[in-house]
Amino acid sequence: MTDQPVQGEGRRSLGVLVVAGLQFLRAALLVGQMLGFSLFPNVDWLHIAAQLPEPASGTVAFVIVRAIGIGLVAASVLVGIGLLAGRRWGWIGAIVISGLSLAFAIGGWWDGHPVYGSMVINVIAVFYLNQREFRAAYDVIPAEAEEPA
Repeated sequence: MTDQPVQGEGRRSLGVLVVAGLQFLRAALLVGQMLGFSLFPNVDWLHIAAQLPEPASGTVAFVIVRAIGIGLVAASVLVGIGLLAGRRWGWIGAIVISGLSLAFAIGGWWDGHPVYGSMVINVIAVFYLNQREFRAAYDVIPAEAEEPA
């Protein structure tokens, strides 16, 4: 298991493009949220795409959330590039980021602050990332598991 670019038919499949696109979308939503950008400020359903909690400005929690947001933006962009380049670490990073983001979104839902847009993005990403063809393209499936029984 090396970190060489993936060779094969599934390299630029629809799933790879969708998951890489979702990584870039997550980064864009995070940047927009941190900058306070709101294209339609009076449309409540657009606020469900928030990726991070919004603590009060000037608090320690605010600084921590911003630092996490900057890290997630950088990680999402790098993972998207890694997926497009066919790197195995791109798949690993995508599954970790999507899993953590989905866990945070479920925690927000449990707390009464649902972020349905984030949930949808991460469910779609996890769906594609766990498909057999997608995992095989990134050499995630062990050789003995690839053959049907």
